[in-house]
Amino acid sequence: MKTHKQIGWLSDLVRPQNYSSMLVTSVTLILIAPLVDNTPWGRVLMLLLVILSMLSGAVAISDRKHEKVVGVSLAGLAIFFLGFASVFESALFGQTYFWLIGDGLALLFFLVTGTIMLRDIFSGEVTGNRICGAICVYLLLGLSFAILHQAVLMIDPHSLRFNQELLESISEAQQTGRPRVFSMLIYYSFCTLSTLGYGDISPVGTIARTLSWLEAVCGQMYLTILVARLVGQYGNAKSRAAID
Repeated sequence: MKTHKQIGWLSDLVRPQNYSSMLVTSVTLILIAPLVDNTPWGRVLMLLLVILSMLSGAVAISDRKHEKVVGVSLAGLAIFFLGFASVFESALFGQTYFWLIGDGLALLFFLVTGTIMLRDIFSGEVTGNRICGAICVYLLLGLSFAILHQAVLMIDPHSLRFNQELLESISEAQQTGRPRVFSMLIYYSFCTLSTLGYGDISPVGTIARTLSWLEAVCGQMYLTILVARLVGQYGNAKSRAAID
């Protein structure tokens, strides 16, 4: 009996349109990134978390076969290119191109995933699972812009200005042979998305400035329009239940 219950729990966890596992992996990635970003094994662990997040998203997005095939294919290609770039980081040729291709595929996967999730979230009764999905989409938005900022920084290393303390941290990491800035870009992305803005990282390049204000607008529109609509649907459902 216990075995059957365990199997049932696992099948519920990975069933289509169940967003709890994706929420857990996304939150774990965001929380773990600053802790392991400057360690020798940090890149590997972060890559594994990205893989788990993308695979859980590919499973969760839909029960339609063609959508699941598209999600799994994009996730697999992104994982391949990001993994190849991570393993062959010290290669003298083509390293940046593999990172950029992997980042582009990851962004496309997040776009497809977020679109399908939003369609499901607003297509039926508001539940705890759909609220988890709405949080997932918000986190995917922040991670997507972090990837975009990383791509811009690869192309133009002077597109962002770091304050003196962060420059010293980056310099120290470079001396130890472990220059990692993705956790800083996750931090910058969510500060921008929430319009927090501490000022320790600021956009300098034209593309970086454009991405930053676009991210701030997207973050505010998501909270004021989409989340407000979700709360409104929940309130209407409660009212109808009370009347019945």
